[in-house]
Amino acid sequence: MAEEGGIIEGVLGGEDAEGPDADSLAGLDPMAAALAVHGMKTGEPLHPRLASYLEKQEKLVEIQTEHLHEQRALMLKTLNWRLHGARLKGVLQVLTTAVGLGVAFWLGLVVWQAAHAHGLVVEAFSTPPDLARNGLTGHVVAEEIEDRINALQAKTDSSRAADTFANDWGRDVKVEIPETGMSLEEVQRLLREWLGHETRISGTVVRTADGVRISVRLEGEPADEASGPETDMDGVLNRVAEMVFARTQPYRYGVYLVQNDRVEDARAAFEHLADYGPPQERGWALTGLASQAVLYPDAATLETAARRAVAAAPELALARLNLADTAYMLGHSEAALEQSKATLRALAQPDHGGVSDRVKDAMAAESAETADELGENPGDALIQVDRLAASSSYFGSQLQAQMLRPCGSAALHDTNAARAQAAQAGPDDAAVVAQSVRFEVLYRPHACVALADGDWREAVRQLSGIDAALTSQQRARFASATQLWPLLARALARSGDVARAEALIGQTPLDCYPCLIARGQVASAKGDARSAERWFAIAARQGPSLPAAYEAWGEARLARGDLSGAEAAFQDAVRRGPGWADPMKGLGDVKAGRGDWREAVEDYDKALRLAPAWAELKRARASAAKRLQ
Repeated sequence: MAEEGGIIEGVLGGEDAEGPDADSLAGLDPMAAALAVHGMKTGEPLHPRLASYLEKQEKLVEIQTEHLHEQRALMLKTLNWRLHGARLKGVLQVLTTAVGLGVAFWLGLVVWQAAHAHGLVVEAFSTPPDLARNGLTGHVVAEEIEDRINALQAKTDSSRAADTFANDWGRDVKVEIPETGMSLEEVQRLLREWLGHETRISGTVVRTADGVRISVRLEGEPADEASGPETDMDGVLNRVAEMVFARTQPYRYGVYLVQNDRVEDARAAFEHLADYGPPQERGWALTGLASQAVLYPDAATLETAARRAVAAAPELALARLNLADTAYMLGHSEAALEQSKATLRALAQPDHGGVSDRVKDAMAAESAETADELGENPGDALIQVDRLAASSSYFGSQLQAQMLRPCGSAALHDTNAARAQAAQAGPDDAAVVAQSVRFEVLYRPHACVALADGDWREAVRQLSGIDAALTSQQRARFASATQLWPLLARALARSGDVARAEALIGQTPLDCYPCLIARGQVASAKGDARSAERWFAIAARQGPSLPAAYEAWGEARLARGDLSGAEAAFQDAVRRGPGWADPMKGLGDVKAGRGDWREAVEDYDKALRLAPAWAELKRARASAAKRLQ
């Protein structure tokens, strides 16, 4: 019992016991709780001091519970503040990082822009004090020159892509105003000078005995000068602007001269660029020379220039297109087809063969139309004409399409459509000569309709009208002997004037594919089968991938009753031009001549799928079908 008494005394404490220490505040004493529970179970009354102690313990628990609630609220507030602080810290870190990245990006952008700066910077000119007092300050002179350079640029319409120039400042021309101190603009200027490729010009204005003299210089190059009376200051400034334009943009300057009818100046500018310009400009300079028929006395000389340009820069689409066009004019049809396809391959490259996005579609449509025309695929050729009309208007692509469309419809033997389209092009072919000269192609919309209709006298009238409307110089330059005379000789022979046709075609060159075909057609009309065979064979050798010679050969053989020979020639034509209805109809005519009406109808049906509006073909098909009944 002594042990029990010790326990109770330890729990309740003696008379001298002190109040509970700090540890007792942790909660209800476990031993006291155990004794209280034991008393409740046995029903014995609690010792008064134990009951008092338990009451105090209960109050202590209540105080501690209240304290814990307060502490919990305080802890929640503390946690919230910490959470808000962490969030704020995160936001500040993000903002700091963003600002740092923004500054880094801005600095990188400034450096990148400086490194890629290619503009033209006109610094303020030095001017005499009296001119400055009258308003002609150095800054004003610089602005006047800037305005004139921009005007020259605006007047120059070039197909060349800007990024192909050795020195391209495009439309980035600005006057630079000197600043004092180290401003942000000054830092950017220094970076451009250090890292960039800007072209900087400066100059002086001085008085002379006769008026004023303006000297302008590019960095590291000798000055150019222009002078004149003070009353002609505009003229002097214009000459200075041209000097700057010629020095900094020599190719564009050559194009500008051509487009402003300064032919000899343009020739000199392109030749100087080809001989003394940067290596990457040589091909473009030669292409510029070959782009202008007006620079040459005849088409043959122009073709030589075009071949020189292609040899120097075979990757340039414009060089290829020029050669295709001149070869076409001269009747070098196989070469024209080859170069048209090469132009399309160049345009398909990522850099579009050096031409701008603005013109690539028009050039592609023009080249594809030429290829389809030479390959005798008139349906696709007409689609390309529509593409040309829908493309950006570069050098009058819509007008070119208007001139080409009647011949495209005529090639499909849709003469009603062709006739209506020709009427829109002009009253007759002589009236469209001005457009022919402009585009360096001899358009013949009305003649195409007459040839397709078999109206030979009308064809003679239209083609003769074109030739008569040309000057002797234009006949040489645009090769009327190879573009017009083969058609005219054929029309003359079919209209019965064989002697005149023979005299005319005899003047054409022997390397001209359509001329050789016309020689065979004239010989056939004359009844000279041996000569006709010889000329058609020569034409076929000159244009091995072209179907036109074989189709004409088949027609000539069919006309004299050589059905087997005609069939072989038509088959050769179909193999080379599967999209062309004419040789397919010829095969039907051969079958009809043999009385094989079923096969004739089959061939006529194939031809009709290619030329559904061909009235003569429909009549031939109806006649053959009637024989089957």
